[in-house]
Amino acid sequence: MIAHSSNFEIDVFFSDHAARCTTRDRSCTEAALRSMKSSAKRTALGKPYLSQIPCFGFSDTARVQAYLLANRKYVGIDLESSRRDDLARRASRLAPLLNRKDEIEEEFLTLWVAKEACAKCVGLGLLQALPHMRVVRSERSEEQAGKQLLMRFGERHFVVQLFRIEDMLVGLCYRRCYGPARVALHRIR
Repeated sequence: MIAHSSNFEIDVFFSDHAARCTTRDRSCTEAALRSMKSSAKRTALGKPYLSQIPCFGFSDTARVQAYLLANRKYVGIDLESSRRDDLARRASRLAPLLNRKDEIEEEFLTLWVAKEACAKCVGLGLLQALPHMRVVRSERSEEQAGKQLLMRFGERHFVVQLFRIEDMLVGLCYRRCYGPARVALHRIR
């Protein structure tokens, strides 16, 4: 195991929209996260933030919502289901835009999640951010069971950690200068 050189931490909480709150702990945690989301302010570019937390973000699919809390400012999250009904249509429309500047090839869903997470990390929409970002390297992440992409956004370097959870692909993007992140994935049941 590689020792972390920083105290950079990311917590992600997953909530299943279809599940009912059956325990007091779950309803309290979920209620607190939903309250944070509803009270979040937005920057001029639309990135959500809470004044007391360095980084707050969220993403959802049809049935799962993810909330991100981190102790560094530039962190973004995206998640998508590989079972989306419109995945093939989105791939045919977005794939030419997503991989035109990349130095390596990746599957559509991987690029979409990674670039969406990177766009959220810097506080832009995907279409605004695409001209400025490119994937430069892909590697297996031994610490985290998944893949890691190294990206450039203008002159800045970013890391995207990718995780498969059931039929979802989750991407966490952060500035490379932060060092390795301690990532904790929590499921609210």
